[in-house]
Amino acid sequence: MPPQAHFGQLLAGKDIFLCHTGADKAWVEELAERIERVWYQNRHLGVVFDKWDFAKGKNVVLEIDDHIDKCRFIGIVVSSAALAAEWPTMERTIAVWSDPSGRQGRVIPLIIENVALPPSLRIRNWIDFRDPNRYEEAFLELIARLRDEPVRRGRGGLQPIEPVARYAPAPFVITGSNTPDAIPEQLVSNLLPVIELPTIVQVAETVLRKKEDIKKHTDSDDVPPFILREKHLFTFSDLHDIENPLGTAIDVKTLRDETFAPWFVDDDRRRWAMELLNLCLKQH
Repeated sequence: MPPQAHFGQLLAGKDIFLCHTGADKAWVEELAERIERVWYQNRHLGVVFDKWDFAKGKNVVLEIDDHIDKCRFIGIVVSSAALAAEWPTMERTIAVWSDPSGRQGRVIPLIIENVALPPSLRIRNWIDFRDPNRYEEAFLELIARLRDEPVRRGRGGLQPIEPVARYAPAPFVITGSNTPDAIPEQLVSNLLPVIELPTIVQVAETVLRKKEDIKKHTDSDDVPPFILREKHLFTFSDLHDIENPLGTAIDVKTLRDETFAPWFVDDDRRRWAMELLNLCLKQH
């Protein structure tokens, strides 16, 4: 089942069409799944990915033309295999002619190998996915484009900013190529410095509407930290564990993992992140 079955989508079209070749399909599918986990304007971002969206037996050319016309952006995955293949070349041609001057910024080259860019792509702002160690920076740059956010300044936009607080700042600042931006909120602790963040948040639909309602579902006094938002329960604890006290309060069929880092590019989810992290710190 394609990931978008779990998320709300645009009715008229989706956010990005991923033009690629079969040789890069595994890489592109992983990227598409991550994009569709990101929240934007009361919905999740939507991706057109041929494996999920192209109906069997239909005219593929017409499907490509229709999807490219409706999508807000076209991401062209650039590799040596993609530049040599016929179908991606045709898709790229359609995409380029939908914004020939690049003025609209609809076409986004996503470079995954060292290759010579075709002239039609050289005039466009591209995103560099070539270095696996800087994948998170490139991913957040792509998400910012899809969410119409301002261009991040500095190296990947991940350099720390000076926080403003009424208390003394912690001696360690979380930063790096695989971590979220530094933000004004802080984790306050007189115990230990925070040096690492969770990578995954588990989420599932829940019958809980107030946190105290959890007492109706478990007798355990050792309930893992969690937050409730939009009829969903979010936690860093393992909801797949049958002994997890939260397991009786969720719909297991809706259980899924979300990557934590993209929460920090969304104002609402950044606040959720700080609340959940502080709950964990308080319980510890």
